Amino acid sequence: MQASAGTRAAIIAGLALVLGVVSWSVYENETILADGAVVRLELAPIDPRSLLQGDYMALNYEVNNRLRSSQQREDAYVVLLPDARGVARFVRVQPTPAPRNAGEVAVRYRVRAGAASFGIRGGAVRFATNAFFFEEGTGKRYEKAKYGEFRVSPGGEPRLVALLDAELQRLGDNRY
Repeated sequence: MQASAGTRAAIIAGLALVLGVVSWSVYENETILADGAVVRLELAPIDPRSLLQGDYMALNYEVNNRLRSSQQREDAYVVLLPDARGVARFVRVQPTPAPRNAGEVAVRYRVRAGAASFGIRGGAVRFATNAFFFEEGTGKRYEKAKYGEFRVSPGGEPRLVALLDAELQRLGDNRY
């Protein structure tokens, strides 16, 4: 049984659409990684390894704790201001990525109602990722992690690129 010309055209159009969407997504991510503002967030203590899911470190950020304590209930942007070392500090929360003062960076976060995160009930604050994957057998290197380094788009979308130690030395790059 042969497909009609209309069916073939629909299949080709659908495939082209899927490939276009995937290509655009890759382009957006690569643009953020190449041109995004560098933001360093202090990590908050958490169990450093998951034995059940392989070699990765579960991540929590100090700014997450600040957002949870202020009882944020909906998605928004946290405005951060890097200090002299480039470590971003909480300034305020706002509903859009702009306006921002000079030097400030707005980072989008999401709140997932009812989800427990790191043993905290009532809503989980989520940034780009809550995990950092690394090569098997290299976990000891990441035990010194103190900061997560992100690239952030002008629209506030963050991408974790590396973990840093207390002296801001790169411990390793994120494995995408």
